[in-house]
Amino acid sequence: MKLKIRRANILDKNFLEYGVIKLLSELRGCPVYLEQMNLNDTVTDMILDDKNYGIFIAEKDETQVGFIAFAVVKALHCGVYAMIEELWVSEKERNVGVGKLLMETLEQYCMEHGIRRIDVGLPGREFPDFNKTNGFYSGCGFIDVSIRKKKVL
Repeated sequence: MKLKIRRANILDKNFLEYGVIKLLSELRGCPVYLEQMNLNDTVTDMILDDKNYGIFIAEKDETQVGFIAFAVVKALHCGVYAMIEELWVSEKERNVGVGKLLMETLEQYCMEHGIRRIDVGLPGREFPDFNKTNGFYSGCGFIDVSIRKKKVL
């Protein structure tokens, strides 16, 4: 398996839209339909505005298998930090290190840009895979902060 991570580009829009819909459907436990135009515009904006957003794509043997999308945010209490907006890996590629590699890529990006904190919001505890999701982020070094997690870099 040849796995690589790269920045998203406009040619990744269909995959990102597909992944977001799959992620939300999984989180909500039912099919989700999003207005295609708004999703398309948001994906385009996030790809083009690489100062305030970032998206990394995971590819296995030239096939897209996952992504992580984040926003660069400022807050009075901590300054600049990255907020993970979406992290999704195709079902058949889970538990083989794709998510971990995406996370490591985000961490490297943050270190290179002077960002020393990453936050993520978890799904509610009623989500069937909550423990697995929570365990993934804990394994990546995130700590509990109420219903959010943070990682100080």
